Amino acid sequence: MSQNLADIAPPPTPAHVPPELVRRFDFLSGLGDRPHDVVGELAKGPRVFYTPVNSNTAATGVGAWVLARAEDIRAAFADPETFSSLGFTSMAALIGETWQLAPLESDPPAHGRYRTALLPFFLQKPVGELTPAICRRAADLIAGFAARGSCEFVEEFSTTFPTGVFLDLMGLPTEELPMFMQWEQMVIHGRDLQERAAGVRAVRDYMAGVIAARRRTPGEDIVSHLIAANVEDRPFDEQELLGMCILLYAAGLDTVPSSLTAHFRHMAENQEQQAALRADPAAIPRAVEELLRLYSPVGPFRKVTRDVEFAGVSLKAGDRVVLSTTIASRDPAEFEDASAADFARTSATRHFAFGFGIHHCIGAHLARREMAIAWEQWFRLIPQPFRVAPGAQITGHGGSVLGIDNLPLHWSA
Repeated sequence: MSQNLADIAPPPTPAHVPPELVRRFDFLSGLGDRPHDVVGELAKGPRVFYTPVNSNTAATGVGAWVLARAEDIRAAFADPETFSSLGFTSMAALIGETWQLAPLESDPPAHGRYRTALLPFFLQKPVGELTPAICRRAADLIAGFAARGSCEFVEEFSTTFPTGVFLDLMGLPTEELPMFMQWEQMVIHGRDLQERAAGVRAVRDYMAGVIAARRRTPGEDIVSHLIAANVEDRPFDEQELLGMCILLYAAGLDTVPSSLTAHFRHMAENQEQQAALRADPAAIPRAVEELLRLYSPVGPFRKVTRDVEFAGVSLKAGDRVVLSTTIASRDPAEFEDASAADFARTSATRHFAFGFGIHHCIGAHLARREMAIAWEQWFRLIPQPFRVAPGAQITGHGGSVLGIDNLPLHWSA
């Protein structure tokens, strides 16, 4: 019988964890419809605590330390020798395999090799060349519901828009979008380990087939580029290619959709800010940065490689640590009035939405461009103020990426 992830009993707390530092906080469940606000409150203290249950417990069988200060989270991100990224998502382990989501689940020196191969596709110039196609995709989607006066934003835009961009980047047919979305739900939001494993296996099999097809018939897409790459005098083996392709799939289908949904909900609930942004579209990039800060969604894990004193506690080799970008980006010691959206904030670009250090998200330029284009095209095609539909029952979810499940919006058509 399958077991709901939220019902799995927590493992025993390790002996080296002081009892007074134990606090049961689950990043997976019980966060309500505003998960960013709930997790962000942890920035107010204490500096560090240990939770016996978290979004990774079901796969790893262990609890985790939670850092609640931006300076500590930054220091951990910057020290991959002590805080290792290897295998932190546990995706491969779910199906008994060992590939890693490179470069996300890799440490130096291998990390640099993977990043070197992927970087050419995500620099400002190639992202700029994608802009016309991204604009068309956003405009086409919005035009499909603009005259109606309402939409289910998650279903009709925030998932389909960035996923379509991902399909273009990978050279995959748009017709396969529904299948990708089904797998995304299984992998990231599956109710039990069996459902998550089935989703991971489906993605793994599909990407293995794409790699084989590109070997036979190379194209101009990113998969063909990775197959042909010869970084540090050797090509990538099958496991490395598989890990990189699955990472691109996962990154393209969850982080940008979750961010877009949170940002649009914020603007739907804050009419003065929405009106100001409509009146001054040049301010959109700055607003995007502030919303990225306020709704930083990702909470990656790290595995401690050695016994060390850190953030005032004793960490042991093998311990897991949560580096929540949500907490870091809402630290009042880092940002004044950290829980409020201030589009004039000059420090917003210091946010942690894209991580920090060597693991700063390689797709940051693309994500920023997608979000700015979404606002530009929305304001152009829907000039009326939009709001959350009256009586809407919104739900949210936790996990490694915080998000909102549904967002019904309406405006005067």
